Amino acid sequence: MPYEIGGRADKLGNRFEVRWVIYQLMEILEEKIDYVILDALGDDERGIDVWVGKPNNTKEGQQCKGRNGSKEIWDFASVNSKGIFKNWKHQLDADQLNKVSLVSPLAFTNLEDLIERAKTNESPMDFYNNQILSSSKDFIKFFKNFCNSMDLNPDNAQ
Repeated sequence: MPYEIGGRADKLGNRFEVRWVIYQLMEILEEKIDYVILDALGDDERGIDVWVGKPNNTKEGQQCKGRNGSKEIWDFASVNSKGIFKNWKHQLDADQLNKVSLVSPLAFTNLEDLIERAKTNESPMDFYNNQILSSSKDFIKFFKNFCNSMDLNPDNAQ
């Protein structure tokens, strides 16, 4: 169910973010992460609600979204319309050690599937030919849209 329009939606969205930050603080206590930065300043703030410092010197910029309007899932159009991919590209380009994620109780199945498929291949060519081109038309369209939004050229995989 979507949040109500207006101030109440902001409050509920902020409540989701606060709960996520509390969870991250517990991760610090368990020594799974090194630090949490909430609402960073400058370019680090661009499209990122929470920065999490990992023990391997990487940091993960997390965008918290409790809901996606009236939709029960995330899709390319919704994420792209909120500028999330553009902001991710900016943060990923800023530092090779940066990672990014969308923190939400809603699924983004195409992105989750893309990540899992990418983890199971040794070469970009195998990934592209075997995991992408052999997929459904909808998934191929998602992949191409994602690549375009991140200024990636999938044809370079070959």
